[in-house]
Amino acid sequence: MKPIVEIVRVEDRTQLERWYDLYDECADLDDPDGPRPATSDDVAESVAGPVRGLLHGRRSFVGWWSQNSGDIDQETWLATDGSGAVVGGFLVELPREDYLHVAFCFVVVAPGRRGKRVGRELLRRSARVISAAGRSTIIYYTRDGSAGDRFIRKIGATVAGPTDTRRILDLDDESRQRQAKARASLPASDDYDVVAWSGPAEEEYLPGLARLFDAMADAPRPDTMPPEVWTPERVRADEARIRDRGSVVMKALAVHRQTCQPVAFTEVMFDRALPAWAFQGMTVVLPSHRGKSLGLMVKSALNEMVYASHPHVSHVMTTNNSTNRHIIAINERIGFRATADFTPWELPVAKANEAK
Repeated sequence: MKPIVEIVRVEDRTQLERWYDLYDECADLDDPDGPRPATSDDVAESVAGPVRGLLHGRRSFVGWWSQNSGDIDQETWLATDGSGAVVGGFLVELPREDYLHVAFCFVVVAPGRRGKRVGRELLRRSARVISAAGRSTIIYYTRDGSAGDRFIRKIGATVAGPTDTRRILDLDDESRQRQAKARASLPASDDYDVVAWSGPAEEEYLPGLARLFDAMADAPRPDTMPPEVWTPERVRADEARIRDRGSVVMKALAVHRQTCQPVAFTEVMFDRALPAWAFQGMTVVLPSHRGKSLGLMVKSALNEMVYASHPHVSHVMTTNNSTNRHIIAINERIGFRATADFTPWELPVAKANEAK
């Protein structure tokens, strides 16, 4: 029997729920210490947060994988054998505003079908989809030591950039004491105020937020991915995308008193399908204000807000590039612990098409 008889684009809930079951089956093998939903089918249909997959439970998963994501078009495909059993699938993400030569690809093979060339066939089929979209380069992220990591090495992909490390902060009494100690060590300063809120930013902050997001340009990234360009309109559109998916975002700014301009930023996201978890987003400080502990200042302030407003949250998850020593030092000082490494890989579409 051929390992794959049919590969179809997922276009209805039944197919996508089969995708979920495949992904759920693979999770314990491929990401054993990743978050798991506390709820599944009782999550509201409207909930679909910013981190795809098992973080959301079945209904949120269905919403996320079946929708385009703001400035990203996506396609989900499902593979079956002659008996109709699911053997694997893939997701293709096509950025609309940045990285127009790049596609991101995520491939899943059922545990019982691994080592039987299913992955290679999925790789070739996904490459055809990506080629038809006019993209020349595929980026994959794999957890180090996983089956996907071993597979991507075999097919000749090259490392596209530094490793990202997942870190988790346990919000227990010890963590609160560590953070209180870190805050107490901050240098006294009358130059900055910290503003924190939940939901959309005030209109006056949008230009400053765009400048802060542009300041991420010096953050490490794969060589094929130039920095994103932000405008106030794009900041507002990003807020709307997250709101429409039912997620809650809390943000903190350090505002320079003399200029009244935002100079440091951090954010934390929440998903109702995973009530015990929060997800740390970007933290950035304008270059002209670095070296003044502003990153620690805004992160500590926001974590205090999380303690007060979300007492049921017991863990915060973040991902840091391995070369970003400054933010890693801040996170370790607060109490984040490293749990897994993820490597970005690059493969030309032509080479993926030729995978044997």
